[in-house]
Amino acid sequence: MIGQHRRGQRIGEMLLRHIEALVETDQFFITTNLSNHPMQRLLARLGYVSCGFIDQLDPGDPEIVYVKTLKKAA
Repeated sequence: MIGQHRRGQRIGEMLLRHIEALVETDQFFITTNLSNHPMQRLLARLGYVSCGFIDQLDPGDPEIVYVKTLKKAA
């Protein structure tokens, strides 16, 4: 989570891109709450697609599961 005073500086994007570079699989999954619209916009901008829901982690605010296919060198 990025602190309120640091939002809008692309820190979340930099963190996600760094994590993606470390992932050793072809797909990376991540979740965010249905109510977290800024994170949903970030994930869409970075090429993630919604692929499911998880209920009851935060009752009344389900998690949306996203996936991104990563281009990994063989």
